[in-house]
Amino acid sequence: MLNYLFISSLFLLTSPFSVGQTKSYERYYSAEHLRQHPGQEITWIKMSIQKCGLNVDYCIGEYGMNLSVGLKNRKEAYGAYGVCHKHLDSQKIPYFRCGILCDGGGFKVYGDSKVRLIPDDTFRVRLPGQDEGLNFGKPNPEHLEFVLFQK
Repeated sequence: MLNYLFISSLFLLTSPFSVGQTKSYERYYSAEHLRQHPGQEITWIKMSIQKCGLNVDYCIGEYGMNLSVGLKNRKEAYGAYGVCHKHLDSQKIPYFRCGILCDGGGFKVYGDSKVRLIPDDTFRVRLPGQDEGLNFGKPNPEHLEFVLFQK
């Protein structure tokens, strides 16, 4: 059974991507969810991962990643971009390890149509054109994992 799970999970993670193809994920948190998690600052989150290759603009590394978040009491969307690579964890389950450019931290992404975004420690998002940003992840227990759904 474990072999089947590993093979099917690997198939889902690796086979759908062709050069230039993008997979997009998002989550909008309900008012009820945010009431139950008052320490959570992120009200929505979107992420896309694109397979890089020749003639793919603005994509570096094996996979390019774009992340944007909405925050409580802020009108502007914060964002980050970076590079992702495929890995296998200690149980041979495939995941993407994504690093945000300019020392922005990173996270792991597990899954396919429903993904778990798990910060390594923290990750940084910024307003467009600004160097200052906000960190998410540890030590805030509300930011240890985000579940997103494929668009």
